[in-house]
Amino acid sequence: MYDPSGGFATGGGWLVPGSATSDTGDALPGLDSSSKANFGFVVKYQNGSSTVPAGNLQFDYNVGSFHLKSAAMQWLVVTNQNMAQFQGNATVNGSSATYPFSVQARDGDPTGQPDRFVIKIYPAGSDPNTTTPLYKASGDVQGGSIVIHKN
Repeated sequence: MYDPSGGFATGGGWLVPGSATSDTGDALPGLDSSSKANFGFVVKYQNGSSTVPAGNLQFDYNVGSFHLKSAAMQWLVVTNQNMAQFQGNATVNGSSATYPFSVQARDGDPTGQPDRFVIKIYPAGSDPNTTTPLYKASGDVQGGSIVIHKN
């Protein structure tokens, strides 16, 4: 869905995957349910220039030596419920292979709920619409902020 006037999303901070605020099924190398994962992102459609959003995402789980860096964004959807979802491809630990990823980000401030970040990483070269995630991290943001910007 392409809607350059729909808004954009930014965020940065940390969460604890596998903790009490996480969804079931979190899976990362070395997951211990008590260590921080850091993230930062900005994703936005460029006015009149493309139907593909620009931006970047970084996700780091140092305990598991897991480092993801986006290579390209594919799509972005911003909802009226202070949610953004976006998908793209990324490298993991500097590998030349690209791994599809999807992110759900919630700006909890207007609703009274905490900000929330969920990332799913799929096997290199796979279709995220038909494949089970290889890795997943989720949870309420413990430090930092997610902001859904409305145009």
